[in-house]
Amino acid sequence: MTPFYQLIVNSIGSYIEWVLAILVLVVKRKVKKAVDFIFQFETNIAAYCKKKGYDGVICGHIHHAEIKNVDGIVYMNDGDWVESYTALVEHTNGRWEIVTWRQESDNVFDDIDSSTSEQSKRHTRSDNS
Repeated sequence: MTPFYQLIVNSIGSYIEWVLAILVLVVKRKVKKAVDFIFQFETNIAAYCKKKGYDGVICGHIHHAEIKNVDGIVYMNDGDWVESYTALVEHTNGRWEIVTWRQESDNVFDDIDSSTSEQSKRHTRSDNS
């Protein structure tokens, strides 16, 4: 490769490294702002609940399911169904739990197929008179 082409290749490589470095800084700043926003949201909602005399709050769609104590307030977030497949479940004894759906262990399609065939058998009349 001639020195001229080597210079061009090196310049392009340096430019790409510079662009990637800037991109990393921008992404880091945005992620930090998002984390700060979520933490501030949890703190603010807990303060609001405390002011109103509530014991807790259930929120959703902040993509991270959790049950925790925020300044004496029970904070529950169900995450989101689209990306994390999580939900909050209240048991009959009042205990709350985060459940995560796993397709491998779910036989919902088998259940649907069998219930559909059972239903169609029940609703079929063979003695059309």
